Amino acid sequence: MYIVGGIVDRNRHKRLTLDKAELDGIRHARLPIGAHLKMSGSVVLTVNQVLDILLAWLELRDWKLACERAVPMRKRGLQGNAPGQRLRREGGDEGEEEGEDEAEVEGFGDEGVAELLAS
Repeated sequence: MYIVGGIVDRNRHKRLTLDKAELDGIRHARLPIGAHLKMSGSVVLTVNQVLDILLAWLELRDWKLACERAVPMRKRGLQGNAPGQRLRREGGDEGEEEGEDEAEVEGFGDEGVAELLAS
């Protein structure tokens, strides 16, 4: 069984989902999006977008191609943006609806996520 998602709260409940998983000994990993795409604004993706990345990886076995296929263009950084550098836009992320389920993703862990998917 896989659980995709998490509580995204950058203020009061930071790391709530991750801390609970660690406390309960649940294996977890972050998607390696930051290693393969330049992101702009928030790195928060919807649960559907995360599942699209995972399904693309299962088909392609390539994180870069999976991220390129599944991450919306509005979430990607501008050309010439240094890897890992995020650009902030006023007014937040366009196209995200309030109350939409979200999962926090960013950064590292190609092998960790792949290992979880293989088990």
